[in-house]
Amino acid sequence: MLKIYANLTEELLRYANEKLNDFIENYFEFNDEDFSDIFPEVIYETREKQCRKAAKDLYLWSKDYFVHTLTPLHEYALYSIINITSEIDDDYSTHNNGESLFFHDIKPKIREEYPDIDKENEDWVIEDLNDFYFYFENCFQDYDFLDVPLYISIFKNMPSKKFESQFDIVLEDYVDLMPPDIEDVYKSLLSLKELKDEIYEVTIKDDFFKVVKKGVDNFVHSIVNHGSYKLLWFENYKSRDEKAVQLLFMATSYLYFQTNNIDVSPEANIGRGPIDFKLSRGVNERILIEVKLASNPKLRQGLTLQLVKYLIAEEIKDAVFMVIVFEKTEFKKLNALEREVDIINQEYNLNIMIVSVDATNNKPSASKLNSDFSPIY
Repeated sequence: MLKIYANLTEELLRYANEKLNDFIENYFEFNDEDFSDIFPEVIYETREKQCRKAAKDLYLWSKDYFVHTLTPLHEYALYSIINITSEIDDDYSTHNNGESLFFHDIKPKIREEYPDIDKENEDWVIEDLNDFYFYFENCFQDYDFLDVPLYISIFKNMPSKKFESQFDIVLEDYVDLMPPDIEDVYKSLLSLKELKDEIYEVTIKDDFFKVVKKGVDNFVHSIVNHGSYKLLWFENYKSRDEKAVQLLFMATSYLYFQTNNIDVSPEANIGRGPIDFKLSRGVNERILIEVKLASNPKLRQGLTLQLVKYLIAEEIKDAVFMVIVFEKTEFKKLNALEREVDIINQEYNLNIMIVSVDATNNKPSASKLNSDFSPIY
């Protein structure tokens, strides 16, 4: 049985694992012992034996009654299988009047098979488990296993102690998701880094906002002109989430800010909740950076309510509201935001700047560009 992080009754847990077993068995039925599509290509090519074992572990573990906690390699495989299965189900549903291949109406005989399924826990009922969203959200504590290349890029430039405290992640646990050469680089860096934060003795006299804006511009330039946008798309042409953008921002910008004596605190708890980044230099110079996808249905609220409240709560004047655009049609949303931010700045005496980032997946081949940023894989 695979560990599920939702607080389920034993009956619900058994039912959820039966569904996971259905997903995994369906995948095994059609893959003919080739598991290359559920792992990063370079990982499967360089660690095929480990990948094959992880895939087969999932198959066996979903059938027994021991609770198995997954390694990042297992998590990557399970996430991929659920994703593939959900796409199969979507395709089946499209051609069969909305009927699901894996989920069906809860019929009386199923209720009888699980007689106590809704009695011990008022929060979860069996219908909740008949949705792929449940498995994406509750089979994993987080999705760090998807972002190992970005974490490695950040780790190269950040002191070990600070990296672990800010991201709450030990990269040693993720070496199975690193190509062997990158694992060697990681271990070499680990042996050289002292277990204390490095001190940078750099004094910058430039205007603080201008220095920060240049760092943001460097990030935008790497996305638009250096092919970094590819790290924000899955191989199946689905765009990544806001966390992936935040990690890529740290990967490309941390060293620049650190060498300019600017402290970067990701996901700082400010005001009524977390803000994506708080940048500071000394006591008085502070800027907030909020990242939102243009597709986010709460894009406007993120600007007019969330960010403004954060700024007021912390008595900060300056902020960058970064909007990530994955589809060309989303650019039209920016004009309205620009008008709105002008009104907000005047009303609250703030300096919020909107920065749009073109991360659309239809740019020229990287071979045609002069690139100075190379993805790890």
